[in-house]
Amino acid sequence: MVKITLHQRERLLQIASLSLAGGTVLVAVLSLAWPLAGTGPLQTRAAGKTGPATQRASSPLPFTSYDAICRVDLTKPLFDPPPPKAPAVPDVPPPKLNMRLTGTANEPGYVCAFFITPQGAIKVVRVGETIEGAEVIAITAGSVRLRQGGQEVTMTLAAQEGQ
Repeated sequence: MVKITLHQRERLLQIASLSLAGGTVLVAVLSLAWPLAGTGPLQTRAAGKTGPATQRASSPLPFTSYDAICRVDLTKPLFDPPPPKAPAVPDVPPPKLNMRLTGTANEPGYVCAFFITPQGAIKVVRVGETIEGAEVIAITAGSVRLRQGGQEVTMTLAAQEGQ
């Protein structure tokens, strides 16, 4: 293993960074001297052309060469527009139920709801049964969920008392 002093290590790093910077400068100078591919001094001599290689790079292009660029529509967005939104489904009011919830019973093994129909009859229903064209979906303490005409409606005891 070779041992070097701290001063030697710093000097070695300086030399390495200077050589990298010099190489970068050399590449930059060469790229400015021959900016177009195929116009360097070797390609010019090989093709039998005379005159400086930079003459071709510095001459402007005719105005008609820019027609394709000028025809680009710069006002259009750079991204695709979002897909169109689906039409909004109008809010359909819940179906009017002509019955009143009068109570629920939630006992282990026995859950039912009590309704008064428009004719004044008291009906006791369980989950899955139908009353006045509405299917009973769920029964909880104080509320019943019904499905009528594809829509779900929740009837509660508190809402019934205010009527």
